[in-house]
Amino acid sequence: MAEGKSVSQSLASASLFLFMSKLKFSLVTNDATHEMKDGVHLCAFPEGTRSKNGRLLPFKNGTFKMAHKVGAPIVPISIVHSNKVQPSNWMFPKRMCNGVCKVVVHAPIESTGKTEADLAALVRQAVIDGLPEDQHPLDEYTDDDDE
Repeated sequence: MAEGKSVSQSLASASLFLFMSKLKFSLVTNDATHEMKDGVHLCAFPEGTRSKNGRLLPFKNGTFKMAHKVGAPIVPISIVHSNKVQPSNWMFPKRMCNGVCKVVVHAPIESTGKTEADLAALVRQAVIDGLPEDQHPLDEYTDDDDE
């Protein structure tokens, strides 16, 4: 940690937030992987989109590919009822909302010694464990379920 900085300041200054289109994914993942090797923390949302009904969606693989490639741990985070406080059709809060989100930070999961698929499954299960039943994924996901 840099001298004179608190832990939260160090994390805030070393965080990289990615919002990307599929066209830029390859270029961004190469840049992000390089940054991760240099100690930058990556904040990623592996679903790739916001759920309209609040249920956890399938994960995309990019986050896990990057973590696996550089041997970085993943800290799973469950966000409880964000869909009630800020619906998926809101990019930014448009008005005051009545509601509370709960953020559950789980123990880090090491990526070394695991396959990308194993890493993704462990992270997904940790996220599910932090969510209430009404946000658990449906067994069979279809596009209709997200309406």
